[in-house]
Amino acid sequence: MKKIVKTRTFWIAIVMGILGGMESQTQAIQDYLSVHAAPSFGLLYAIIFPTVMIAMRLLTTTSVQDK
Repeated sequence: MKKIVKTRTFWIAIVMGILGGMESQTQAIQDYLSVHAAPSFGLLYAIIFPTVMIAMRLLTTTSVQDK
């Protein structure tokens, strides 16, 4: 149980670091999407990105459980 908690906090820290580092990039991406693409595409991106992150987190926790 402790291993799962550690990996979860570890991944949260990684995600926070990535989001902090990509803050300027995501702002540029949002500007690009608002200018060049439909708003629905931005909404789709906002749905897909967290789902991928959650899936990655689930994969890492299950691999830890197998060990």
